[in-house]
Formats: sequence, C-alpha cells, structure tokens
Amino acid sequence: MDSWPPATPRGRIRYGGRGLPGRRARTPPGFRGDVRPRSSRRGSVMTAPRIIGIMGIALALLGTAASIAPEWFPFLTRAKAPAPDVYEAIERRVRGGMVLGLGLAFLAIPSLRPWSVSVPTAVFYVVTGALAARIVGLLTDGTHPKQWLWVAVEAGIMLLAALWLWRTGEPPSA
Repeated sequence: MDSWPPATPRGRIRYGGRGLPGRRARTPPGFRGDVRPRSSRRGSVMTAPRIIGIMGIALALLGTAASIAPEWFPFLTRAKAPAPDVYEAIERRVRGGMVLGLGLAFLAIPSLRPWSVSVPTAVFYVVTGALAARIVGLLTDGTHPKQWLWVAVEAGIMLLAALWLWRTGEPPSA
C-alpha cells in the first residue's frame, strides 16, 4: 500500500508541522500524522481542473440548448409566454448564449492568475457565446435594426479583449 509521506531508510520525510519541509525525522511506529487523504494523491480521478472542465462542458451544452430552444428553459431565458416581438425573442436566445460563453470560459481558463489574462479571456468567451446566440436568433427569428447594433457592440468588445490578450502575448485558446 502506498503511504504518504514516503518512507526513507532513516524514517519518514515530514512536510511542515514540527520541522522544516523535507527534513528527515524519525517517526514512531504507527504514526499517521501527516498522511494525505486518498483523494489528494497524485493520480486521483477527480481533480479540481477536471471538475471545472466537466462543469464547463455541462454549462456549454446547457447554453447551446437554451440558445437553440429558449422555450424549453424558462428558468434561464425568462420565456414564460411567447415573445411579443422579434427583439425579445432574440434577447431570450442571448441569455442562453451567455451561459454557453461561461461554459467556454471555464474550459479555456486553466487558472485565475494572472488576472490580466484570465479576465479578458472570460470576457472574450462570454461575449462570443452571446454573439453566437444573437446570430442564431437573427437567422431563425428574423432581423431587428437594434439587434445589428448589438452585434457590432459585441464584436467591438471581443476585439478589445483580443487586442488586450495580444498585447500581453497570451492567445485566448482552450
């Protein structure tokens, strides 16, 4: 059975606690003070990045479905009754698209630091999801002049986030 900390000929290596990190110390027989739980060992099945990736995939699938069929997800798109006009029908799809973008952001951002990279990457992907859903709405529900203005605004926000990431040298990739 694999035990932590690793045993050495002179005893176990103690990490933290009573002694310096990596300092060898004799341990009494049966001592289990600094033993890590099984879930935190290397090679564990469910690690934090894997859980965040699964959450990202689930949110992306939910957002895709909500942007394609907003009437199926009234808790997310606020579609309790039929849309009174084309503008509102497209806006319902955009709410699902933002969930899609949030899922893409969870998949694309491996760590929150540095903030100068993770924040514009999150903005880039959330706006990408909203823009994709808006274009789906324009293609399926019809056009509205104000929606084309929102397409231009969202494209501009994406351009600013991409320029910021280009300036820092980090591409927005998954």
